[in-house]
Amino acid sequence: MTPRLRGKSRAERTEDLRLSILDASLELFLEQGYEKTTTRQVLQEVGILNGSLYNIYKSKEDIFADLIMMAFEDVSKEVSLHLPEGADPCTKLTVLLGTFLNLSSRSPRIAELLVISHGRWEIHSKIVTAISEWISDVDGELDNDIIDLTMKLDACTSATGTFLEKMYREPDTFDLRSAIAIVASVVAAVMDHEDDFDIELLIERLDGMEFNICGIRL
Repeated sequence: MTPRLRGKSRAERTEDLRLSILDASLELFLEQGYEKTTTRQVLQEVGILNGSLYNIYKSKEDIFADLIMMAFEDVSKEVSLHLPEGADPCTKLTVLLGTFLNLSSRSPRIAELLVISHGRWEIHSKIVTAISEWISDVDGELDNDIIDLTMKLDACTSATGTFLEKMYREPDTFDLRSAIAIVASVVAAVMDHEDDFDIELLIERLDGMEFNICGIRL
C-alpha cells in the first residue's frame, strides 16, 4: 500500500487510488502519447498490482474516458472564472470551445487526446451532456428544450472537433485565430444568435488562462 493510502477508509483509499491512476496516466499520455502508453506502465508509475487497477478500471480506454471528463470539469471551472461580465450564453459556449482549441495549440499531445475523445461517441456524448449542464448552470436561459439544445451543442462541438483533427494532423497549416472565428460563426448560426464576437479579445483571454488538471499545469 502506498503512503497516500494508509490510514484511510476503503472508500477514501479507492478514490485516492483512482486519482493516482489518473495522475500517472495523464503524465504518460502527455509524455509519450495515448497509443504508446500501456496499462503496465501505469501500474509501474503508480506502484500497484494488476488487481488494484482493474478493481477500478477495466481498460486503458476506461481510464482515458474518466480522465477526459475530469479534465472537462477542471477546464469548465476555470473558464467560468474568466468569462466576460454579462456574457450571453453563446459567448460562453464560444469561450469554452475556443479553450479546447487553445489548449490543443499549446501541445500536440493535448491535441491528440482531444481528437481521440471527439472520435469516440461514448466520450463525445458525455462531453455534450456536460457542456449542456455547464451552460444551464452558468445561464438558465438555454434550458428550455434540452433535446434541441443537445442537438445544437453536438453540432457545435463536432465543428470544433474538425479543427482539433486538423490541428493534430496538419499543425503547420493550422491558424488558431481563423479556427476560433469559424467556430464562433458556427455557434452563432446554430444557436440563432448574432455573430458579433471579439475574436482578438477571446484569444487574449485564452492565452492568459492556466489550467490545473490532475496536478499538471497546462
